[in-house]
Amino acid sequence: MNRFTTICVLGALGGLVAPLYAGQTLDASQDGALQDLYQSYKNTQSDAPEWLVAALFPQAGDDLGALSGDDDEEEDGDGHNPANAKIISALPYSDHERTTNASGANNAVPASAYATPTLCDETGTFYTSTARDRSYRIQLTEATRLDIDLCNAGFDCVLGVFEAQDDNLGACVARDDDGCGANRHSKILSCLLPAGSYFIVVDGSGTQTGVYTLDVDVAECADSGYPNGYDVSIESEVNGMDNNGGCADEAFESFVPGSMLGGGTWADQGERDTDAYELVLEEGGRITATLATGCVPMEVLVLAGNCQDDEPLVMAQAASNGQCQAQSACLPAGVYHLVARPQDLHGFPAEGFFHYGLNVEVESCSLPCEAPPELLCGDVVNANAPTVNQFSAAPESCTGGAHEGFDHEYALTITQESDVALVMDNHGSLDAVLLLRTDCADASTCIAGADATTAGEAEVVNARLAPGTYFIIADFVEGGEAYTLEVLCTAVEQVGMDEVPEVFQLHPAAPNPFNPSTQIAYALVETGPVQLKVYDMLGHEVATLVDGLREAGNHVATFDGRDLASGVYLYTLRSAGHMETHKMVLAK
Repeated sequence: MNRFTTICVLGALGGLVAPLYAGQTLDASQDGALQDLYQSYKNTQSDAPEWLVAALFPQAGDDLGALSGDDDEEEDGDGHNPANAKIISALPYSDHERTTNASGANNAVPASAYATPTLCDETGTFYTSTARDRSYRIQLTEATRLDIDLCNAGFDCVLGVFEAQDDNLGACVARDDDGCGANRHSKILSCLLPAGSYFIVVDGSGTQTGVYTLDVDVAECADSGYPNGYDVSIESEVNGMDNNGGCADEAFESFVPGSMLGGGTWADQGERDTDAYELVLEEGGRITATLATGCVPMEVLVLAGNCQDDEPLVMAQAASNGQCQAQSACLPAGVYHLVARPQDLHGFPAEGFFHYGLNVEVESCSLPCEAPPELLCGDVVNANAPTVNQFSAAPESCTGGAHEGFDHEYALTITQESDVALVMDNHGSLDAVLLLRTDCADASTCIAGADATTAGEAEVVNARLAPGTYFIIADFVEGGEAYTLEVLCTAVEQVGMDEVPEVFQLHPAAPNPFNPSTQIAYALVETGPVQLKVYDMLGHEVATLVDGLREAGNHVATFDGRDLASGVYLYTLRSAGHMETHKMVLAK
């Protein structure tokens, strides 16, 4: 827009807009038009009329001349240079002002602004240009931690803190550059300053000028750097940056177990800093991630495989200046990812750039059912107290409950059909459970289980087992202690398939009483249709075990009563005009 166009716009809008501000309120469209008009004055370095400044910046009060651009005359306390800095006499402090490039004033920022700050970790860039700075002076009688917020700035600007050397700016203590113009603003939060005199400087980028609000107060939260003990930083960031990429970019930093990592985090306008680390387990192990937070509530997650997995293996959350632990179950060898991030959207610039500490330990552990010791009939095991492997029989096992805690697993090989008794005696006071399964890791394959009602009482499981491999789970409900496990077997007399039984026969269920399953053997003298059904004492059919053609010979069927109530049940065998019925007792 050239100067002629600007004058035309002013002429067109002046008479229309000026009367609006006699106590009236702008709507959004009018406000946008006035912002454009005000910008046209700034672009041509012309003074905006007072009615326009009053409309857009009511907080300026009587200081309309400074906002309109009429600041050619230096006045005490106007802040155009350090010698005339505005005095911050009490906290909290708030000031509505503007920077300007009128009269081509020199920038007052010293070379120290380009060096690394010695206090407060904010970073940014000051500008050696014609932009006029605003300066504020504060005298601290004791060490004080400050929050300094430069907001409502519709232009690109930077905020800095300097030591005062008489009326000149000394060493740069801290700085922060919004870097994003009108949509964001600069902040220096939780900055610890020793007793002394300091300048706070607001600096426009290049020739950019405009109105801002400066707020200074004692910090609510004290972020003094990495939490105690976490002093080795492999994840170093500055405001608005993410050096390790995070999950979105899948740029991970390797994490060595035992490292005391110090990191930084922030969040802003719907985004948050997600720090992702890669951890390689050469062998199975349990991951424990300890997170120590600074001034922002955070969370730590352990993920399997891709960092984008929706469901973490484990997650823990910590409040501001708190600590939490996320401990995984026993995991197989592989690549895992650790994520540290703010909860929700806490952080910069709403709350600042903050530090955290992350430590990860890996302990060896045994995966459930991973190469369990092998047992045979007649074996006796004198076992030490089990170590934690968090073996789970969840959701439920054949004892009627889920079991999770301190466990051992064994593989039992049966070479011929046998009546088997498993006896677990822990010789102590702890509550234990003994389970027998066909699949070690699948709770639904439980054949039988024992959970004594008295803690320390021996657990006994009885079952008739066909040849094959079975799995024994020795599970303590809580804690663990030494125990003895004995496998007692009585072989069942076998009748060869070529030796046809002489009589039709239904054998007693074994075991009987049982919980929750038992086996029912029967003999057929000829091949034909067979039905084997179970009834309750009222004659209601509750299960069909056999219904079809069977060859002459000896057979075994299994009845599972886990979904039935305790009580007496009848089982009936029908074949070739024969029928026989027996009783059995389900005792839960």
